[in-house]
Amino acid sequence: MSCDDEQLDLFLNPPINSKPPTFTKSPPPERVNPTTRKKPRKKGTKAASQPAAGRKAADALAIAAQEMGGNTPSGGPLFLSVDEVAQRYGASKPTIWRWAKDAQNGFPAPVRLGSGTTRWELRDLIAFEQQRKAASRVQE
Repeated sequence: MSCDDEQLDLFLNPPINSKPPTFTKSPPPERVNPTTRKKPRKKGTKAASQPAAGRKAADALAIAAQEMGGNTPSGGPLFLSVDEVAQRYGASKPTIWRWAKDAQNGFPAPVRLGSGTTRWELRDLIAFEQQRKAASRVQE
């Protein structure tokens, strides 16, 4: 009996205790927004913002590394994008731009590094936070 004959015999006379194969339905593909190419967030989840204590420690480490000549290729100031600034303050990008336009609120102006590249210097943001903190203590 050849191999083909054995396979044909198993096909025609399957063992009695064997079960028919079960097929499971595959999960649907993940939906993606066609304009942004991003997956939608799950309901009830929020973008995690960094706690204030952790942010202070991260700022101190960033400034210390910057002063030692590290953290940036040129050893210059550390800059944050509008996404990073928005995450830092738990605000949307349009809100950050609105704050930047309004000179009366004291929010630091962004630095234009090139065409289409605008950043905020971390030192300016920290100074703004300290100024707001001091102003809130005087009012209390």
